[in-house]
Amino acid sequence: MAIVGYYYLHTAGTIHFKGIVPGLIEDFENSDFVRCYWPCDPMDRRGAYRILIEATARGADPVRLANLAQQWLCTHEDAKEYALREGIDLVSLDGQYLASIPGYLGRGDTPLLALVALYRAQFA
Repeated sequence: MAIVGYYYLHTAGTIHFKGIVPGLIEDFENSDFVRCYWPCDPMDRRGAYRILIEATARGADPVRLANLAQQWLCTHEDAKEYALREGIDLVSLDGQYLASIPGYLGRGDTPLLALVALYRAQFA
């Protein structure tokens, strides 16, 4: 499929979808209220996880993100597949998940939260 629009993170912590319109990227980049944005291709599982990881790490509303994860049918298995394709080691140890790449480690109660912690460790 193809990009059908963009999700963006508002400074208030809310995440919104906007369909493609002329000048959208420029509007995002010149906005005082858009913290970051991501392309949305409904068939791209990797892109969905990237949105969930980065938006969570940047403080987006967790209820909205949980709703998106449910809407996109994201599972722990999806997170493991995302990690595998991104070259991230993701393992379960003593009831927690650990996500790692050389020099960085993230821990979380779920695979997604471990990936979020890894993202924060890399880009903090």
